[in-house]
Amino acid sequence: MGEFLLNRHRVLEAFLVKIGVKDSVLKDTEMIEHHISMETFRCIEVFNDFLEQNPDIVESFEKYRGQA
Repeated sequence: MGEFLLNRHRVLEAFLVKIGVKDSVLKDTEMIEHHISMETFRCIEVFNDFLEQNPDIVESFEKYRGQA
């Protein structure tokens, strides 16, 4: 159980960092991890894996985010 909780925290934290959250990563991660459904968590986990395998998409998103 502890391993799952630690992994969930890491996955959510990584997701928030990837989308550009900076100042409130820890607070937001902790708030989300107590209310997220398993389905949503798994989708975020798969999306994180996808982004890791496609760094060009991450780069494109970062450029887009910089324009917003």
